[in-house]
Amino acid sequence: MRQLPKPNLALLTVVLVWGYNFIAVKQLYHEMSPQAVALARALGMFALLIPICLLLKQSMRPKPGTGLLVLAFGFLSMGLYLILFFVGMQGSGAAEGAIMLATAPLFTTLFAVLLKQEKSNAGVWLGAAAALCGVSLVVWGGGGRTGNNELYNLIVLSSAAVWGISAVTAKILSASYTPLQTLTLSMPGGLIAMIPFGCRAFLSTDWAALSWHAWALLGYLIVAAGILGFALFYSGVRAIGAPGAMLYQYLISPTTALLSWALLGRPLHTSQFVGLAIVLAGVGWASKARIPDAVASGAGS
Repeated sequence: MRQLPKPNLALLTVVLVWGYNFIAVKQLYHEMSPQAVALARALGMFALLIPICLLLKQSMRPKPGTGLLVLAFGFLSMGLYLILFFVGMQGSGAAEGAIMLATAPLFTTLFAVLLKQEKSNAGVWLGAAAALCGVSLVVWGGGGRTGNNELYNLIVLSSAAVWGISAVTAKILSASYTPLQTLTLSMPGGLIAMIPFGCRAFLSTDWAALSWHAWALLGYLIVAAGILGFALFYSGVRAIGAPGAMLYQYLISPTTALLSWALLGRPLHTSQFVGLAIVLAGVGWASKARIPDAVASGAGS
């Protein structure tokens, strides 16, 4: 009988910091526009990543034959994905948006199969589908429906697709770069998309008027959810493959709900606890089902 694989601590940390990320962003929006937040985080991350790489003596020069791939990866993962998400969430309800974004692991599995990183596995698909149902129950169980604009819902769905292909590309780059190098080298590509998106809002922001709480939240988005979160996520992709790492994405929405309950006093309904149990069962099922393929393809090494 196959045993459930040990949890990846790096990815569990990602779940925690990205789970609070949603709460931090919502609070920061009271003082800053989404465009200004997005560009400020990108610039702050890049400004800190450069000295970190220098201190750790990690090369910031793309290796021969990978420069365009790294640039394209950054444009997708640190640029287009975030732009589509921020734009979509302006008109999508919180519940619909969370469910749309929770489809990202399904896109990752699809792209990984198409690129022959993994074999198609019915157990993985069924487990992922169960986890998606659990996420839906967590979100809808809290009465989170706040919007009905189908166009914005589709934009959030497209951001999930972009994030899915980004995770697969990160697996390819992991053969040539460390997680920190992957993140740092991706930033210029992301800024190509992010600067036109957020420049006007960034320049019009009254930075001196921001409260200490807003600065603390922005620091969290840059350091914890940004640098730490993405570096640990790419580490997880390197360790267990893109589809395996993306299964942890299903845990983020329930984590956000639990943190909202613990930190903001927002009560959880019985149906949400049931949804959380379904998410955990679905992720466990899918993780267990992909063990043979992961070993065969080397994704679990």
